[in-house]
Amino acid sequence: MSPVRLVARFALPALLLSAAGAFAAPNFDEGLWEFEMKMAVPGVSVAIPPVRYSQCLTRTNMVPSQPEQQGLPMKCEDRKPSVKGDTVSWTMRCTDGDTVMEGSGQVTYRGNRMHGSFKSTMRAKGRPGQTVTNEISGRRIGPCK
Repeated sequence: MSPVRLVARFALPALLLSAAGAFAAPNFDEGLWEFEMKMAVPGVSVAIPPVRYSQCLTRTNMVPSQPEQQGLPMKCEDRKPSVKGDTVSWTMRCTDGDTVMEGSGQVTYRGNRMHGSFKSTMRAKGRPGQTVTNEISGRRIGPCK
């Protein structure tokens, strides 16, 4: 088989696969996003005020980071997010000595708005685990700085 035909034979399927991946992206607008996170901790009856923060999101980084993760002393390992339609799902695991935090989240984008949740459990040696559920809503507020 000639080199030209060989390249054509493998280039077309690769091009089709990359095009299929491009169409699999959610309805998402890149830019600076503002988030509001409402936290619920089982066994805590006091209302925890919502946390507001902003973050630049791109097609390669569509997962909102919780403010405590930004600058967290723990070593975190994010697992590659999965995308299905307009929904982005992810898991993560953070460690600091004998303390481990594991969590998973899912958000659904609608252009310049989003909504979702993140649930995490923190365990420290000799202590029972503490689970926190966060409801996240957000909107795009402009271009990234």
